[in-house]
Amino acid sequence: MTDLKITQQTIEDQQTLLVVEVPDERVEKAMRQEARKLAKQVRIPGFRPGKAPYHVVVGRFGREAILEEVADNIGQDVYKEALDTVDMYPYGPAELREITFDPLTYQIAIPMPPETDVGDYRNLRLPFEAPSEEAIDEAVQKQIDDIREEHKIWMPAERAVAYGDLVTISIKANVGEAVILDNDDWDIVVDEEDFTLTPEFDAAFIGMSTAESKRFTIDFATDSDTPWSGQQGVFNVEVKAIKSEDLPALDDDLALATGEYDTYEELESTIRDNVIRQLNSATEAAYHEKAVEALVEQATIAYPKAAIEQEINAITSERENIYRMYGIESTEEFLRMQGRTSEEYREELRPTATTRLERQLVLDAVAEAEQFPVSDYELDQFLIDAVGHNEEQLENLVEQVEASEPYRDYLASLIQRRKAEEMAIEVAKGEEVPAPGEHVSKEPPPEPEEDPETEADDIDEQDAESRAEIDGISEGFAYIEEKTDDIVQHAIHAESEATSQQEAETEATLEASEASEESEESEESEVSEESEVSEESEVSDA
Repeated sequence: MTDLKITQQTIEDQQTLLVVEVPDERVEKAMRQEARKLAKQVRIPGFRPGKAPYHVVVGRFGREAILEEVADNIGQDVYKEALDTVDMYPYGPAELREITFDPLTYQIAIPMPPETDVGDYRNLRLPFEAPSEEAIDEAVQKQIDDIREEHKIWMPAERAVAYGDLVTISIKANVGEAVILDNDDWDIVVDEEDFTLTPEFDAAFIGMSTAESKRFTIDFATDSDTPWSGQQGVFNVEVKAIKSEDLPALDDDLALATGEYDTYEELESTIRDNVIRQLNSATEAAYHEKAVEALVEQATIAYPKAAIEQEINAITSERENIYRMYGIESTEEFLRMQGRTSEEYREELRPTATTRLERQLVLDAVAEAEQFPVSDYELDQFLIDAVGHNEEQLENLVEQVEASEPYRDYLASLIQRRKAEEMAIEVAKGEEVPAPGEHVSKEPPPEPEEDPETEADDIDEQDAESRAEIDGISEGFAYIEEKTDDIVQHAIHAESEATSQQEAETEATLEASEASEESEESEESEVSEESEVSEESEVSDA
């Protein structure tokens, strides 16, 4: 039975405000204990250490100072006692908003578990449109055009230059007194969009004939990608040869040129089959995302700020695993390379974390409503998907699952979330799905019948392989490595689009870092030549 006076109030951001008042008798007792401790730590004139009376210690240090120290000392105990009294389990770290001293009162904002109302999700419908024949034809034609472009040849053209031509030129160009180009045999493809230097440069050749010379100027824009931004270039050119592209015909020779097909019909048929498969996959993926987004949009979700912070932490951990694959040991090192702060990085992750959290909350709520069962076979397959066929990691994880019921429940919840996602797609398409509580879990496929002519040794070998595929993974190892949990967390949580984006960002950072180091190395080399001191530049391990 507690002597604390506790009141509760629901406040913003899915939090509960606990107002906890400590009785004066309890505060006074704590103050006397604190006074005795101070009397031992600090020498007070006229008294031996620890023997100064309470009122003397209070007079020496001040009642308010001692009370503040007491409030700090007993705060954690008071907080835990208050949580036990109201039977509350915080979703994350609490926030101490205010302390008052007459009487001693704590105001503590406690994040509560998220709440999700998924609404009438079983009546959610979205139209599904398969790829049109027109889209398929366009994609097929695009791939065939690419193949023709790959096998084209350049033929001499007895006419003036046009866009798309391969033109051999002699060129000399100056910016001021500096010669920026001097080439007597330069091949360029004159292109209106994918231009050589500037659009004006390529346009200057249009209409020129073989052996014709020309002088023109170009003002390079201030935002030009060239080294001559904001300056004027003077160009003297002569057209030496003009060639136009000659695309191969749509015949068996084109198929043979690819080295994979004998006839054009075979080539076109294979391309069409691949295009249909790719477009169907892309359409399904887009519909998948749209259906889940619609499911989230029609739900009512409430969660504390702490939930977002936890999700940001999870994403940070996942990405740190990617950094290590590139030789970057920590997020801090990665941010130093990019010149960003941890606060900036976390803010950049906040939208992704918010989207992912809301999606998970809604799918978990659907899974709870549908009561999806999870079989041991599904759990085994989930672990195989997470770590591949690395037997050591797989057996370690199986050992963890067998040793920890909460861990097994956690992995089962991830499988249920996946099932909720799959059901959301079926519902959106208007397909029939089992009623809540009537879903059936997947079980291992039946074992093939034994061939009576198979020798005993072969049967033993097949049985051993079967056990390794299905039953054997449940045997496990007798130990659990510390880092196994981190590995599976990354494997389970990492989403492909985030991974691809982060890998690209990491590679770009490494390239920028290497370029910076090369620049520093060049500067060091120049200093070395002037001072005749040989120095070796450091090369980044990244």
